[in-house]
Amino acid sequence: MYLKKQVDKRLKDIVFIELNKNVELNEIELKKEINLPVRLDGLIEGIKDKSIDEKIDLSRINEGIIYLLGIEKDFRFKNEYLKIINFAVKDIKALILYLSSQAANLDDNIASFIYLNSYDNFIEYDLDLEFAKANIKEAIYNKEYKNLSEEEQKEFLEDIANDYEDILNHSEEYILAYYRLGYIYRNLNYYLKSKLYFEKFLNNSEDEYEELKDEIREDLKELDDYANLEASESYIAYGKLDKAYESLNNVSDLYPEKEKLHYYKALTTFGLGLLEESLEHINQSLNYNDEVEEYYNLKAQIYLNLEDLEKTKETYKVGIDKLPESYLLNYNFGIFLYNIKDQVFKPYLEKAYELNPNDQIKSLLI
Repeated sequence: MYLKKQVDKRLKDIVFIELNKNVELNEIELKKEINLPVRLDGLIEGIKDKSIDEKIDLSRINEGIIYLLGIEKDFRFKNEYLKIINFAVKDIKALILYLSSQAANLDDNIASFIYLNSYDNFIEYDLDLEFAKANIKEAIYNKEYKNLSEEEQKEFLEDIANDYEDILNHSEEYILAYYRLGYIYRNLNYYLKSKLYFEKFLNNSEDEYEELKDEIREDLKELDDYANLEASESYIAYGKLDKAYESLNNVSDLYPEKEKLHYYKALTTFGLGLLEESLEHINQSLNYNDEVEEYYNLKAQIYLNLEDLEKTKETYKVGIDKLPESYLLNYNFGIFLYNIKDQVFKPYLEKAYELNPNDQIKSLLI
């Protein structure tokens, strides 16, 4: 995963101090056998050749320990480091939040995440720290997503979504998680889920979040179209074409992906037997994009169901002229011609066989 790789690289930011002797510092003994981690940019003057004297600043060691255990949670001196932190730090949560905030202010989101990622070494599950950690992961994603592949983007966003979901599993009253999940799922194109979480935030948030609620109300107006289209996809997949038709008719004229909308309407109306309407929609899709084999195939099927064999032939020919390497069009046109006993079928099935050899086509060519 992208984030783990970036975190692991930060081990180079740490140097380990070797003590020449045991050191008493603020009533705690630092044993010379235990190498002490310090961040490179936090080294104080006087540290040379990995040695240090009694003037060491314990706060630098505390920071180094937190940083190191945010990268490598099972570091070999972990138990000894925990003793130091437990003795020297009165409020570990406050310190982690401070260090994380300082790093974020310096535009070092990876370091900010690392500090937060260390907290479960010291204390039990904490909603505030988990939320802060998920927040900073979002900041990292927003800064780096252009450098990620689509698969990496999806994996990253789903990981963040899992963090927020986990927060809600621990406490459904942590309502800001609903707010963030609305945006995460929108970015993942899970529009129904996005709408669900935005609505949960609206229904459960107090007046103090009125500004955020106004923002979401505006987003929901746009989201309704995407949610209806996503619902129609599910209905089509499960053969519930009447419900798909209803959802598609609820999509407003403002929806930007007209090509997809008309194709789904063409599929749905075709399945419902509304052939003339289906033909209108598939022609609209072809007007937007005439290089999609499924569009030509559906249009040909509409004409076939209208018993217009000449226009069925014409549609397949136009599609094959445009997409000569389409297995779908060559195969279906060949089968169509074979079924109406037109001997011209062979070249199309031969091309289909060339593109995807299989016994079914071979048997028809013998």
